[in-house]
Amino acid sequence: MIIPECRKCGYDLTGMPTSGKCPECGQDYDVKYRTGVRLPESPVEKSQRIYARARTIILAAIGVILLGVGCYAQFILDFEMAIYTVGFLGLMLLLGAGISYISESDD
Repeated sequence: MIIPECRKCGYDLTGMPTSGKCPECGQDYDVKYRTGVRLPESPVEKSQRIYARARTIILAAIGVILLGVGCYAQFILDFEMAIYTVGFLGLMLLLGAGISYISESDD
């Protein structure tokens, strides 16, 4: 059995008429046409959401590590141009993580 929730406030609409107004916030809803309601996510949607979050975390972690390695190599080990090569790659991965995070939003 699918348990619909109000899209605006998340109120559980179980036992309510199939269409009407949410008693919590007044949002119009219609379960039959799926307007104004949020239905629980399917297992496929859940796995896609988890994959997207893992992708973001991994990109950010690798970007921070590479940026740190570039700074260490440039300033501590005194390798010339290390910050421009490895650090730039780290910054690009951090940018990718930011874009990935923005694309995770469900609306």
